[in-house]
Amino acid sequence: MMPPGGIELAPVYFGRWNPFGIMGGAFLFSMIDALQLRLQVLNIGIPYEYAVMAPYIITILALIFVTGKARGPSALGKVFEREG
Repeated sequence: MMPPGGIELAPVYFGRWNPFGIMGGAFLFSMIDALQLRLQVLNIGIPYEYAVMAPYIITILALIFVTGKARGPSALGKVFEREG
């Protein structure tokens, strides 16, 4: 299980605030995490530190190359004021 950080927000940016895109991003990043665990169990000759780094590096690369000019919702960061 990955520690809390920024990788939990990556599917939101990756999916461009679209629920189906977020679900696809979450699936992609969870599969990468499962793959690094599998690489450690198979003991294929790479140090486990590289396997542990893989999900984070792939997440950063995916956010650099895929998100592009994705814009968040216009109300993001604004204070909600209740009417009435």
